[in-house]
Order: sequence, then C-alpha cells, then structure tokens
Amino acid sequence: MEGYNDLGFQNQMKKHFVEKKDEMRRQKLNKVTKSANPLKAPSTKKDSQVVAEDAPEEEDSDEWEKTTPVSLQKKFTHEWLEETKAIAKWQEKKVRMEEIIQFVKVNVNIEGKDLFEVCALVKLMINDSMSMLSTAGISVAGYLSKGVRKGFRN
Repeated sequence: MEGYNDLGFQNQMKKHFVEKKDEMRRQKLNKVTKSANPLKAPSTKKDSQVVAEDAPEEEDSDEWEKTTPVSLQKKFTHEWLEETKAIAKWQEKKVRMEEIIQFVKVNVNIEGKDLFEVCALVKLMINDSMSMLSTAGISVAGYLSKGVRKGFRN
C-alpha cells in the first residue's frame, strides 16, 4: 500500500491544506474588513437597504467638538504606567489596559499633549506575544486616535 507513503500524495495533501488555510484567512480578512467599515458602499441592493437603515443620522455638530479635552496624564500617571509595564502576569496587564479603554471610551475628547508614555505602553502591548494584550493595545490605539484626532503634540 503505497498511497499514504507516496511522496507525491503527501505533497498533494500539503498543497491542499495550504490552499484551505489561505482560503480561510481570506474569508476571515473579508469578514473583518466588512465589519470594520459598515458604511462602505454596498455591493447588492439588499445590502444597500440594510446600510441605509442602520446608518446614523448625521448631526450638524460633532460630539467631540462639544466636550472639553480630558488629560490622560492626570489619571494614568508615570508611576501607574511603569507599574503596568512591570507586571508579569498578562491577565493583570489586560485589566490595566481595560481601565485605559474604559476611560478613553467615556471621554471622547482627549488632550493631545504628553501622550508619549501612553503610546509607548500601547506599542509594548501591541508587540506582546499574548494576543489578548495585543488586541487590548490595538483597541487603546484606536480609541486614542479617535479621541485625540489631529491634536498629537509633544
């Protein structure tokens, strides 16, 4: 029985698995891309009805412009950020990152000065080997970019 031990068969199976893996990645990427931009131009008539119904009504003024800027440095001091970097357990780091996420979610308008240390922590979390910390870091980066907008300063 040479079917399973045949080198050609093994290469075919390897190629098949690689193709399936690539196909699954593409599907996942398409799903993420579609969910990331729900107001993107719809591809079908049915999609256009859903987008039109779900789209929020535009207001004359922006919520960000109505609120006063809030400083991250007052709540998350240098010591707090250093303690977060020094924590060994990823679960505790994630809890700390969730604190930042909740603060940035609630406070829409964020002061853009002195964010170097927070950005350094976010970069450290994004590059962490634990995917939960990377995801939390990406979330913080997204909320920060929405809250700060063009106001990044030294």
